[in-house]
Amino acid sequence: MRNFDTATILAAALALAVPAQLAAQQMPGAGAGAPAAPKAVTPAVPSTGTPPGGSASVPDATVEQVGKALRKVEEIRRSYAERMQAAASKDQQQGLSQQAMTEAQQAVRSQGLSPEQYNQVIREAQGDMALRQRLLVAAGLSQPQQQ
Repeated sequence: MRNFDTATILAAALALAVPAQLAAQQMPGAGAGAPAAPKAVTPAVPSTGTPPGGSASVPDATVEQVGKALRKVEEIRRSYAERMQAAASKDQQQGLSQQAMTEAQQAVRSQGLSPEQYNQVIREAQGDMALRQRLLVAAGLSQPQQQ
């Protein structure tokens, strides 16, 4: 497996993280005339069902789910980055961006996670090196560290 720059991977994950606004657009009745949901919604209690406070607070099963979704989201980001650079207009770039967000949302949901759960764990990993490493290993983007 290749080692990737963890900051780059997590930045990409957040860039393609499924914002609450897109989740709201997928709900029945949410259309062009519906009011937009706030872009970032941080639940009072993390959706993982565990209290915040470090790597140990995120169950291994959740880390595996988020890791698998993270790998797919990173693949989507790379695929669409190339296409967006080749796009002839801003409209095409915007369309591609929307497609990437939709695919990222599907990748997250295919792992049995809500966008909010995925985003919460990714946010926690930004400040928790141990959690970040667990996610990258689960995503197959890094080798386990020897202790």
